[in-house]
Amino acid sequence: MKKITINNLSFYYESKDTMVFDRLSLEFSSEKIYALVGSNGVGKTTLLNILSGIYQPTGGTIEYDGTLYTEKVTKEKVAFIPYKTKLYPYLDVFDHIKLIAELWGIKTDYLEYKRKVLEYCNRLNLDYYNKRVESYSTGMEYKLYISLMLARDVSLVLLDEPFTMLDKKSRYLAMDLIKEKKIITIFSSHQKDIVEYLSNDI
Repeated sequence: MKKITINNLSFYYESKDTMVFDRLSLEFSSEKIYALVGSNGVGKTTLLNILSGIYQPTGGTIEYDGTLYTEKVTKEKVAFIPYKTKLYPYLDVFDHIKLIAELWGIKTDYLEYKRKVLEYCNRLNLDYYNKRVESYSTGMEYKLYISLMLARDVSLVLLDEPFTMLDKKSRYLAMDLIKEKKIITIFSSHQKDIVEYLSNDI
């Protein structure tokens, strides 16, 4: 069973007067989906940014299966889906598949990765043939981003305020994809229906 362990984590942006976390300790286990719930400014997005490697903690440690949580671990084991996704407007689905495979070093399993991305796009009802991202709506771009990230062989998926730009049917299709992964999933949300349907720990 994979685990992410946070030990005495502290974090502040400019000085200790703006402390976000002070000796925070948490543990996240595989095959569970955790919802981060709370008012604005309590640190939900900050925690996701730390776990994704975007921010570095100012104190404490994070471990992945008993080993230090390094940049190599975050690149290989973590998929982060932010609130606002951004893809390249002049590239299509197949171009993005090649790009992500190159950036994340997906070589021997490239064909399987490509198959999974296209499968997820189809399950999310994304019409992608002969279309570049510049012609996508915000919801369509989000569907592609989800597919590109979930198709990777990762142990932890992080989502910040997910699915708000999707219609109701697509929202539940996306949540079902995440449930099928059976890995550690952590997301922040103010949407009660998303929290109740997707999470099994709050």
